[in-house]
Amino acid sequence: MEVAAADLAELTRAAIVAHQRVWTSASGMGDDDCRETEIHHVDLDAGYTHEHWPAEFVRLMLPRVLPTLDARLADGITIQVQVTDRDWPQAGAMATETDDLVVVRGTASAVLCWLTGRPVPAAAGLTASRSGQGWPLPRLRPWA
Repeated sequence: MEVAAADLAELTRAAIVAHQRVWTSASGMGDDDCRETEIHHVDLDAGYTHEHWPAEFVRLMLPRVLPTLDARLADGITIQVQVTDRDWPQAGAMATETDDLVVVRGTASAVLCWLTGRPVPAAAGLTASRSGQGWPLPRLRPWA
């Protein structure tokens, strides 16, 4: 079955609206299905990015995924996550305590995108630094 680019774009827009309705009107119903749909929709490279994730989805998922960070880090790396959204109640979370840590900083949706192993576009503004210097985003072991 062939789908024209315009049809694909329209389907993508419809899917975004549908996903936003699910998360805003039926929060808690079908969480696993919605989670899988939202996360893997980003993988399709069809114009849907972490920035399209509904705020409620990010608010629900980030506290669930962030605790997996410590087990998914390469040996010898310690990370502090700083979420920059003004309305985000959590200023940061540390995997472990140390003076030599990598600080990963960005919006809640960009942080969640990285934590779930999705590619984060350069324009997303997700940054990493170590001792005040720019640093590459740490690679994480797979998220389950």
